[in-house]
Amino acid sequence: MISRLAWSMVLFLAIPLPATAQVKLAWTFKQGERFFVEEVVKVRQTIKISGTENRQDLDQTRVSRFMVLKANADGSAVLEQKIEAVKVKVSAEGPDADTKVLGQFVGATFLIGIDSKRNITRFDGYEQLIKKIVKDNPVNAKLVRALMTEESLKAGMQDMLAVAPNQEVKPDKTWTGKTTLPLGPLGTLALVNTYKLVAVAEASKEAKITMTAKASYTPPAANQELSLKVAGGDIRLEKVAGTFFFDAVRGRLSRSESSHTLEGTLKITTRDTPVEVELHQEQSLKRRVLEKNPLEK
Repeated sequence: MISRLAWSMVLFLAIPLPATAQVKLAWTFKQGERFFVEEVVKVRQTIKISGTENRQDLDQTRVSRFMVLKANADGSAVLEQKIEAVKVKVSAEGPDADTKVLGQFVGATFLIGIDSKRNITRFDGYEQLIKKIVKDNPVNAKLVRALMTEESLKAGMQDMLAVAPNQEVKPDKTWTGKTTLPLGPLGTLALVNTYKLVAVAEASKEAKITMTAKASYTPPAANQELSLKVAGGDIRLEKVAGTFFFDAVRGRLSRSESSHTLEGTLKITTRDTPVEVELHQEQSLKRRVLEKNPLEK
């Protein structure tokens, strides 16, 4: 005979267990809605040029207001981004000019088109910002464009959009997203980010997501406007990590923290003189997506 305990075990095993809860992680845009994004960046950078070491520390806080101008049924949208405030502190050997240029971002407005797969297909406002910074000086405009590309301005929005796979996900599920890390006149890092859904809060439906990344370096294209030219070398992405919290109910990022370390050795020609440059950079980014402007009392 089967004991009562054995029967209990059989009955328990016969009961179907609930499937692991899934949650849809997708940006949702509603026409007319408004939200704010606060970004706090800390950069600790050391550059050694032909044996001479230069250090620069930069702390920046930027607040942007986003308005959804158009939201389509297929998920595509048009957003307006306006830079509401920029606070910058450059210490050690950083030039004062950096602070002045970044301050010109206040009031800059960009029109961003996003397709149904959450790719950025349109980005207007770059030329207007360049004109504001250089005061219609064509020589300065070419230099500023070389140092501050349109891709570098798009990177922040691209980073926020990439975290959500635009589909239903179970805990422990991983997916990938591609972003870029522009390095100004030194080139670009193309990133392949691997995201993982760690957990979903039962009450709030806030998803915790972790991220790691691999990167490949691309040197800059030849630019006659710059006396600095990269002739060879490599930049590596190390110690990269990120934690994101995504509001599955509202369909947007809530907050995130990420950090990375860059190490590189480049062969650079400046004014026809070859030099070797060693780069070490540590950067952290904290981001919050808010209903109200955090600077308003």
